[in-house]
Amino acid sequence: MTTIYPIPSAGQPGNIPRAILAKILEGSEYAAAIMPWGSFGPIRFADDSERCALIDAHLNGAPAAVTFAPIDKQPKRIRVDALQLGAYSPAADGRCPWLGIDLDGATHGSGSLIDPDRAAAAIAERADAFGILDGLLIVRSRSGSGRHVWLFPPEPIPIAEACAAIAFLAAAAWRIAGRDVQEHECRSAFETRTGQIAAPGQAGAFELIPKSTDRPDRGYVLAMPFGGVAARNGGGVAVDVFEHPVRAIEPTCVPRCRPELWARFLGEMRATLARTKRPSRPVQPVRSRREWKLDPRTQQLIAGAVPEGGRNKAVYYGIGDLIRSGVPEPEAVRLIVAGAMRCGVKQREAEATIRSALRRWAVRR
Repeated sequence: MTTIYPIPSAGQPGNIPRAILAKILEGSEYAAAIMPWGSFGPIRFADDSERCALIDAHLNGAPAAVTFAPIDKQPKRIRVDALQLGAYSPAADGRCPWLGIDLDGATHGSGSLIDPDRAAAAIAERADAFGILDGLLIVRSRSGSGRHVWLFPPEPIPIAEACAAIAFLAAAAWRIAGRDVQEHECRSAFETRTGQIAAPGQAGAFELIPKSTDRPDRGYVLAMPFGGVAARNGGGVAVDVFEHPVRAIEPTCVPRCRPELWARFLGEMRATLARTKRPSRPVQPVRSRREWKLDPRTQQLIAGAVPEGGRNKAVYYGIGDLIRSGVPEPEAVRLIVAGAMRCGVKQREAEATIRSALRRWAVRR
């Protein structure tokens, strides 16, 4: 039976040990730093001693000189007044030393989560159920309103495995939050300020790192715990979602999943994916937009002009109409959801109707 996961109070935050930051950047030639113009930029470490010195400056929010190293440009030294570091995943070798979930709070606008603490607690509850809680670290973001979830596997893993693992954990937390809504009539842990439920991977609310197997030039970045403005705002301190003494307060404590439990987690992930995998279908040629032969009602829906009373029906049949016309399924879903919302249908309702239609459509095509 599902139970409500603990909702943390203000709690007793723990200081982030230097050992954790050193582990995050261990062996890295590159990191990110907040530049004087206010956004992350790639920096390069000359050697291990400079990496250690910059970690210390980050922890203290101290000024530092860094080597700004953008792609295809000559590196140059830049001074920052209060160093704030970010880490990249995957590393240069294409393997991920850590996985991340960025739970955005109030400072990220109307699409952000209402209660990132409850979202973090849902993720921690599932990590505990999978046996990988030892590898989890949850910290406040730089602004203090969001939460960053770090997951450390026993050793760096390939990016494809990392994408699948963090998506599996996030989806499990999302499902457990949905069950709590049904069984306890409470608000979803992943509800946004617009009233919608954020989906795993949703930008500005529930972002996953790595985001995809298409690795950017330096990797995907996540702000590292503590340092600078974050320290003054309460950001970067460990969050204890289970309201017991925070594990990460000991100077030598570095979160890491136990190898045998990580292997069990991956096994459960693969078994679940195998059970839910859709039967393969012949690949249909992708037609250009000019070649789409759409029903006028589908065109009306995409334009956001379907009157009240026929909107759900238009969504139900419109998704099949697009796919039959050669539109790739992800693009068809995007067009129908966007059009439905313009007509006044809630995103959640449109997506549920599309799922129902796709189950029927999968049988027929």
